[in-house]
Amino acid sequence: MVMPTTSPTSSSQQARYGAIFDQAAGGLLLSDLNGRFLLVNQRWCDMLGYPMAEMLQLSIFDLTFPEDVAEAHRHLATLVSERASVDIEKRYRRKDGTGIWLSVSVSTVRDDAGNPESIMALAIDITERKATAALHAFLADLAEQLSPITDGRSLRARTYYRRSHRAPGASRVCRARCTVGAFARRAEEPGRARPSRYGIPRSRRH
Repeated sequence: MVMPTTSPTSSSQQARYGAIFDQAAGGLLLSDLNGRFLLVNQRWCDMLGYPMAEMLQLSIFDLTFPEDVAEAHRHLATLVSERASVDIEKRYRRKDGTGIWLSVSVSTVRDDAGNPESIMALAIDITERKATAALHAFLADLAEQLSPITDGRSLRARTYYRRSHRAPGASRVCRARCTVGAFARRAEEPGRARPSRYGIPRSRRH
């Protein structure tokens, strides 16, 4: 484990946490109260794509996308002043600029007097889980958008099935009424996009 040369407490931290960091299955880090890394394990470096020596020159904010920095500062301030631990899901920026989603359990380390001393975090890669959830959400929204079309086809199929039990003229009238009625009822539902003249739902207005 490579240690930063700028921290006067590095030796004591390594003695205190060295074995834990070496054996942790997830990414493990120790930072000061400003978010600058004091100790990291190899798994953390591998997930973010940095050599360990370079990682120890950075802070948690160097791995945060610009649009998320303000929120990261708020989380850190809240953790130090109000809470002993917190679990978050956060997107981090890898060295190559790509994003990685991590589930992070963060705890405040306190000295014998109970004062905040440093911050320790354990991180697990959940990028694949996030991608799967996003795909499911997309498919659910797509199914909702297409439901007026599929419902209309279902009604037409049921009407065709009953043709043998009705007079030809009555069947055509029933088929038309069922299909149009279904589209009209669904179009009036709150929050549902109205179908266009071609049967494709229009985009909802925000």
